[in-house]
Amino acid sequence: MLKNLKVLVVDDQVTSRKIMEQMLLRLGVVAPGFAGCGHDALEYLQACHTDLVISDLHMPGMDGLELLRAIRAEPRLRSIRFVLATGQDSGAHLDACQALDVAMILTKPIRMKKLMGCVADALKAPRSQNDLIGPTQTPRIALRA
Repeated sequence: MLKNLKVLVVDDQVTSRKIMEQMLLRLGVVAPGFAGCGHDALEYLQACHTDLVISDLHMPGMDGLELLRAIRAEPRLRSIRFVLATGQDSGAHLDACQALDVAMILTKPIRMKKLMGCVADALKAPRSQNDLIGPTQTPRIALRA
């Protein structure tokens, strides 16, 4: 299932990217992509087909929500599923996440079992509000496990 999944991890912390790489490889994702900032992520997404973005919320320059806004504003990228990773209280960002079609909010620290469930749930989520039947749903939060 995950072998053909094209994932982009966006995080300004090299250590976080390396940890996420190891976990995604263990889940069966063959060649995850990586970007150290939102601007690099947008360049990557323009060049490479991507099914799922897992992005840190707090990054210098363009943060995770600004990246998501840019993705949703681009018709060719709009349908990419997006997981927002944060170590802070996600409740403060829930309204923005809901409005921008965040599939899941992944709380840090990220553990293997939590990442596996989050990716599976994100893949089940509608690709955009246009895919929803009924009112917009609140993004699910993968809590510490």
